[in-house]
Amino acid sequence: LTRFGDSQLDTAQKKFGTASILLDGTEDNVKVPTSDDFGFGSANFCLEAFIRPASVTGTQRIFDLRDGSATDTAPTMYLDGTTLHYAVGNTSQINGGTLATNTWYHVAVARSGGTTRLFLDGTQLGTYTDANNYEVTKPLIIGSNFAASPVEAFNGHIDEVRVSKASARFTAGFTPTTSEYSSDLNTVLLLHANGTDGSTTFTDVSGGTSDIRSSG
Repeated sequence: LTRFGDSQLDTAQKKFGTASILLDGTEDNVKVPTSDDFGFGSANFCLEAFIRPASVTGTQRIFDLRDGSATDTAPTMYLDGTTLHYAVGNTSQINGGTLATNTWYHVAVARSGGTTRLFLDGTQLGTYTDANNYEVTKPLIIGSNFAASPVEAFNGHIDEVRVSKASARFTAGFTPTTSEYSSDLNTVLLLHANGTDGSTTFTDVSGGTSDIRSSG
């Protein structure tokens, strides 16, 4: 993973573990290179994290899978003021909730069988009939938009980032986890954001175990 700006781990705030990702709202992000892990095609997927906004003013991107164009057919989750949004390209499809500063929230967007749902702290905010093909490969930007000099940057802390492919995880209201996730075969990115204060190393601990069997 690569970082832009002065994004770093901060032990002063965390949802779980020892630290979380600190972003100051000015050209900070963490970027995962373009991969088929984030090319969801027409399959199920889930993007989720715990966030703690330090500001609820303006547009602040949490996830952005667009690649070079604001109208790219790709998922993006963001705050617009105090409201959580899920958009495809630059068009908001679901929005709701009221977020405040200095409070931890679980945010998630999940597609299952052509229906995408947006959740805040496990409460479903709305649905979107989603027949989009999200292509074979995409990058993933955490904490800003896709631009080379990023804008719409998130100001606050982000922890326990999980991206799932071929699994929606959530299809109705749920109770958010009370501990760190463990990885499985559908987890393509898992950031516990643990480490020492000020560290600029972000470690993906995703990956599962499968067995190979022969017959005859």
